[in-house]
Amino acid sequence: MKTINFRQTVLGLFSGVLLVSVSSYLSYSQSFTEGFDDVNTLTEWGVTNNSDSPSATLGWGTGNPASFDAQAGAATDSYLSCNYQSTTATVPATISNWLFSPNRVLNNGDVITFYSRIPSGTEYPDRLQVRLSTNGNSTNVGTTSTSVGDYTTLLLEINPTLVTGVYPKVWTQYTITISGLSGPTSGRVAFRYFVTNGGSAGTNSNYIGIDTYSYTSTLAAPANNDCAGATLLTEGTSCTPTSGTIAGATASVPITVCEGTANDDVWYRFVATSTNTKITVDGSTNFDAVFEVFSGACGSLTSVACQDSSLNDGVESMQFANLVVGQTYFIRVFDWYDYFPASLNFTICVQEIASCSITQPGGSIVETEACGSDTNGGCNSPTPVYQDITCGAVVYGSAWANNGLRDQDWYRFTVTSPTTVNWNVNAEFPAALLFVNISNCASPVVMSSVLASQCTPTTLSYAFAPGTYVAYVAPAQFYGYPCGTSNDYIATLTMTTTSPVISAGGATTFCTPGSVNLTSTGTGTFIWNNGGTPIGGAIASAYSATAAGSYTVQLTDANNCKSNSNAIAVTVNPLDNATYVYPSNSICDASPNQTPTTSVAGIFSATPAGLVFVSTATGVIDVANSANGSYSVTYTTSGTCPNTSTQTVVISGAPDATFSYAQLTYCTNATNPSPVYPTGASAGAFSSTAGLVINVSSGAIDLASSTAGTYTVTNSIAANGSCAASTEEFDITIAAAPTAAVSGGGTQCGPGTFPVSIALTGAGPWNITYTDGTTPTTVNAVTTSPYTFNATANGTFTVTNVTMAGCSAVGTGTATVLFNTNPTVAFTAVGNVCDNASPVTLVGSPAGGSFSGSTGVSGTTFDPAGLTPGSITLTYTYMDANNCSGTANSTFTLNAAPTATLGTFTEVCMQSGSFALTSGLPAGGTYSGTGVTAGNFNPATAGAGTKTITYTVTANGCTDAASQTIVVEDCAGIEDVTNFGLEIYPNPATSAVTIKTGKDVTFSMISEDGKIVYPVASLTMNTETQLQVSHLAKGVYFLNFTSAQGNLVQKVIVQ
Repeated sequence: MKTINFRQTVLGLFSGVLLVSVSSYLSYSQSFTEGFDDVNTLTEWGVTNNSDSPSATLGWGTGNPASFDAQAGAATDSYLSCNYQSTTATVPATISNWLFSPNRVLNNGDVITFYSRIPSGTEYPDRLQVRLSTNGNSTNVGTTSTSVGDYTTLLLEINPTLVTGVYPKVWTQYTITISGLSGPTSGRVAFRYFVTNGGSAGTNSNYIGIDTYSYTSTLAAPANNDCAGATLLTEGTSCTPTSGTIAGATASVPITVCEGTANDDVWYRFVATSTNTKITVDGSTNFDAVFEVFSGACGSLTSVACQDSSLNDGVESMQFANLVVGQTYFIRVFDWYDYFPASLNFTICVQEIASCSITQPGGSIVETEACGSDTNGGCNSPTPVYQDITCGAVVYGSAWANNGLRDQDWYRFTVTSPTTVNWNVNAEFPAALLFVNISNCASPVVMSSVLASQCTPTTLSYAFAPGTYVAYVAPAQFYGYPCGTSNDYIATLTMTTTSPVISAGGATTFCTPGSVNLTSTGTGTFIWNNGGTPIGGAIASAYSATAAGSYTVQLTDANNCKSNSNAIAVTVNPLDNATYVYPSNSICDASPNQTPTTSVAGIFSATPAGLVFVSTATGVIDVANSANGSYSVTYTTSGTCPNTSTQTVVISGAPDATFSYAQLTYCTNATNPSPVYPTGASAGAFSSTAGLVINVSSGAIDLASSTAGTYTVTNSIAANGSCAASTEEFDITIAAAPTAAVSGGGTQCGPGTFPVSIALTGAGPWNITYTDGTTPTTVNAVTTSPYTFNATANGTFTVTNVTMAGCSAVGTGTATVLFNTNPTVAFTAVGNVCDNASPVTLVGSPAGGSFSGSTGVSGTTFDPAGLTPGSITLTYTYMDANNCSGTANSTFTLNAAPTATLGTFTEVCMQSGSFALTSGLPAGGTYSGTGVTAGNFNPATAGAGTKTITYTVTANGCTDAASQTIVVEDCAGIEDVTNFGLEIYPNPATSAVTIKTGKDVTFSMISEDGKIVYPVASLTMNTETQLQVSHLAKGVYFLNFTSAQGNLVQKVIVQ
């Protein structure tokens, strides 16, 4: 059976993952030697155990000197080893335990050397393979004990047939020269401890060691391996790729890089021919390209920009604004990973980019931040900050990208109804456009995105459900666009909407005053327009058009998106001109036929019967054959929009201008009068002397506009044909109506008078009737204006009638008189107060007033402290909501209180007799306290302890007190108790106390506060008694004994 002393399993082991250290690569060299002096510091090496039932803890690790010492090195265990414990199988198994050497760029002619051996003694055949992978940093060896994955090339095999006597038992060097590669290739070399029928139950596998591994590279570094050898590129108007490789490249200064690990960098340079330049690096398969741009000179470079936005195989490109034409810039290209990728090649180009200048469009919204700041950074800000926009918004903004930072602009919008949102951006820089769900700002979700080229309008669209989202715009890179001349953009937010369609509910051409009902499709808010001008109040989905014009409707949908409808033209034709004019509408029956003047064709008619037309088409009246009378003549046109008009035509004999008015005198405030005509008379042209306003056609008089006076009114009817003219006159008087304007009144507290004035117009005298709102009062023959009277009661005064010279009128204006009752105030009497009394609460009613009259008053409190005794009067003042006030007083005497003093006491014994208390002043007071009775203090009654004695004195109805303490000591000793022959037990007690005495005694029991709990009792010599104490409160009590020997007090504790 195999023993495990061939290998110490507790020594340091590799983990099952590749171990990599960036720092090791920064000092990287293609050629290297590893002596395995300390497994814990190994980097770039790795292991995978694909054995049957692989051990999770035992595999490749530090050598065990118990098996054999290292081939070289300071420590005897400084080599790698592997043994049969790679598998935990309890039956024969296949061991396949892999050890991976560091990744290198392999080249034909590279040489690998290492030492290996097995222990001496009993031999269990072992086998070691050396295999090659040309797939970069791959450690893929499959997942089974027989798979090899990418390591398909067998470089060397020790003891391939697993027999004894083949694997050397002393350190033996092996050499491998790499060949057969198509060119420099990234790959790895792996050792495989590969034994079949192995493990603790197998006949094969024991323990092998590896030491002093060397890799010697024949690959030379490229010419542009460092800055000084940078390859010159030419900036063109288009991208002309230049091929490059990192094969053989090593790390160069500066060591610190912006992204990834620059252990395989190469250098390029170009002279800027344009301020706007684009650099593109395209890595081949598995090549994760990174490039960094510098200004300055080798040895003193300044990083300008860094680009690494794509993963393996991706194209890295970056645009720059504000480059200095004629200045040389350096480009450092490398693979991001800290190992060589499977593919080492790339292309690079530098090209000029045409710039554009974007200006602010009219009506656009300006971004709320200036270039160089980032104040609408949305969820990226400590407190989310957005700029809110709505559907149809056009934003004119700016953004920047420099030194690895960029400005991100978050525009928040709300979708109320599902729709497709479009975010169109045209920027002076390459831009990233996003739609972001910000319902959880701690973890925002990008819903859709697109990259926009410089100066190329680009639209991002997405179908949204209702919610609040962000339309995002930012430079597509983190460098190249500091604030300067290429930072502006125009962004427009639109949403898919359905434009409304309007239709007419009838003919759109009609005559005045017709209309047509226009109806729009869609839901939302409507604004109807005529000729592009909004129609006030037209905000429903339908509109009744009555005017001519081109009608459209603008619909604002649930998402606040506006869209315009089709146009409908409405034509409104005016009614025909039905106006007609006869030479005179008063026709003398002896006149010739009367012919009217018309504008359009039509038909005449007349009512009642009796008027004869020569032709109804011309309206010529046949006067001779018409009967005298008054007729309504109607003309109806026959054009596109028929119309009618009617006039009165009178056919009569000779004209009669006789007229009169119903009254000879009218007041200016009366109803306007019209003339009265006798039978056969009619109106002609009315006129009058100056000052009278009269309607010349009807003779109606405008009284209010006329000046008072007497006038002659004339009615003139002109001659008509053979009918002579007629003129009549009538005299009429216009009297001015009086006016009465009321003013005055007011408000005051308590009774009184207020003058009320009535201003009168006219010559007088006047009769006036006024009222206070309840009772009317009439005053006749008033001769002066204004008329004034004094009001003594509440009321609102108006003039209901004023009469002068037969003309009456209702007055104007009001005078309100209001006498508010002063409040009734009471002050609860304050009794006599001592100057040492506590503050007194003052009570007045109604509540809410204020107290005054003494410095001792504060709010509703009177404090006598510090005041001079004597008579005091306090006043309570209250003001009601009408600002009317009242007061009440309370007078009382402030009495001087006596000042009590009490002298101090000396300590006394509880066994002492009662003594009189005399130190209290002024005399005449009383003493109180524990043990005090009738001015005497009894220590025995008071009991031991500190007691308080109070002296109280009263004078002038006022009291004062002073207190002192007295200490009562229990002065009884053992001798006293012995003299009395006393035994008191138990003490403390809970239920009963037993008293034995050797003398004749009397005794009582008092509480600590001086109350007697057991009255005086007698006990004869050499007897005992028992006191029940279970009913007493817990505490200290005193037994007072009296005998021929004296007094004795004993303390008893009740528990």
